[in-house]
Amino acid sequence: MEQLRDEWRRRGMRWTPERERIVRELVSSQIHLDADQLTARLQRKGLRASKATVYRTLSRLARAGIIQEVFRCGGKARYEFTQKHHDHLLCVACGRAIEFNDAGIEKRQEAICRKHGFQALEHRMSIKGLCRACRLKHSGRKKNIGNFN
Repeated sequence: MEQLRDEWRRRGMRWTPERERIVRELVSSQIHLDADQLTARLQRKGLRASKATVYRTLSRLARAGIIQEVFRCGGKARYEFTQKHHDHLLCVACGRAIEFNDAGIEKRQEAICRKHGFQALEHRMSIKGLCRACRLKHSGRKKNIGNFN
């Protein structure tokens, strides 16, 4: 937390108790949260942080590279702390995110970049679909499931 606080201040931004609560909750959650979910979690714990403060803090943390927008589900951005590279399987019905890393996929992407003389700086892969539980729950239905935004 001290490193985050120092980095925040180094960038000329004020570190407030509300921002610290937001960061602590995001770190401790161990899941991908959107701003509304994060605000609700803080409120359930009796911690003060306005929705506007949560949105602004998440935006600033993302611009600083401390967190990253992992994906959008239902039109809302979900975030996680920047960590070791991994990709995501995203359920469009329940919003679950399954993290994975596959060395074969990574090697193939590197080979494609080499073939085209392209220097990759970053990449994210997310596959949208239905998790096992939702697939079983919705089997046989023909209507469109989920929001792909």
